[in-house]
Amino acid sequence: MEVMAAVAFKYQKTIPLVAMRWVLQQEGVESVIVGSRIGVPPCDTTKESAALFSFALDDEDFEAIQGVTKQARKLSKSMGDVGEEFRRIDENGHPMHLYY
Repeated sequence: MEVMAAVAFKYQKTIPLVAMRWVLQQEGVESVIVGSRIGVPPCDTTKESAALFSFALDDEDFEAIQGVTKQARKLSKSMGDVGEEFRRIDENGHPMHLYY
């Protein structure tokens, strides 16, 4: 979080914006999907998200964030299979997620 906070301060952006910008600057990524925050009016998050296109991370900041992510533990190892519920089949052979 220290690296993200320092980068956010440098660009005068929020940590979520820096995170989205980092994802967007990954090779082969052309968009990011952003959820909304509970209790925050949509117009506030829309304005903030629009700022995503007002800056780009320089190589040094991009690599600093990249370095931190390489140290992170893989969620799939600590949480297990988080998509299994979408692969269940009912007694008729249909995917059960169609009924949620």
